[in-house]
Order: sequence, then structure tokens, then C-alpha cells
Amino acid sequence: FDMLGVPFRERGARMDEYLDVLRILWSEERVTFRGRFVQLEEAAFFPKPIQKPHPPIWIGGGRAAFERIVRAGNGWIAAPRPTVSELARDITELKALAERRYRDPVGIGVASGGAARSVDELLARLPELERAGVTIVSVPAIFWARTADHALALLAEFAEKAGLASGQSG
Repeated sequence: FDMLGVPFRERGARMDEYLDVLRILWSEERVTFRGRFVQLEEAAFFPKPIQKPHPPIWIGGGRAAFERIVRAGNGWIAAPRPTVSELARDITELKALAERRYRDPVGIGVASGGAARSVDELLARLPELERAGVTIVSVPAIFWARTADHALALLAEFAEKAGLASGQSG
């Protein structure tokens, strides 16, 4: 933040405004916007996303991001928690906030690797992560690996041990 001359304390307000601007740019042909951080005059954004009303918006962070996720997100990229029970508690809190804001909590996904430290540990935690409410398992190979090639090997190991088909996407 310092290198860009952006005050760290403004990051949440900036994110909120950027999300608003993106949603408008994705849906309108020409956009004039005058906000606290973004000013646009007859701006155009192409190509428009194929997904309607817009691509899924996944927001990372801790509990402080929950209001933003409920207001503007499709999912939460959970910061690592020391235990799956702590993650489950936070997921419960996020879903309860969604209900209080009259938003269907089922429409909010959760991505997490559960702070696992290895492929085998992550595989062992999969049932617990699912019970906690995790909808997408993230494999934090970049934190386990010493090189990019090592990270790719760890991802391949996870895919093989999890029984995922090789060479398929989608």
C-alpha cells in the first residue's frame, strides 16, 4: 500500500467502491462515475462478461470482510484458521449475517484449505471441511512449495490422491 501511496486504512472503502464500479462497467455501455476513489467520464469496458448478471465475485479476508461479502459477493476466500472448528464458527457467523440482511446464505460459497500443511493433511481434513461449510477446497501448494515446479507437483499429487481426473477442466 505504501509503495502505491494508498493509505492502508482505506482498503475496505476502496474495495467497496471498486466493486460498485466493476458491476456498473460490466452491465452498461458507457459509464460516468464520480466516487471518492474512482472518477470515470463516459468510460467503456469491453468485452462484457458472458456470465449474467456478472462473473462470480469472491472476496478474501477475515471477519471484517463479512459485510462486504454479504452485500456484494458470491463467495468468501477464507483466511487460514488454526482449526477447522474456528473456520466453522466463522462460516456460521457469515451465514447468520446473510440471513439478517435478507440474503440467502446458500448463495455464498466458502473457499478454504483449512490451514493444512501438506497434501495428506488436507485430504484427511476434507470431510471436516465439508461439514464446516466449505464449498470449494483450495490447495495452498504455493505455501508448501519451494519452487513453482514443486507447487505443480504438489497439485498433481493432490489431484491423484483425491481421485480427480487428469487433463480435465471445467
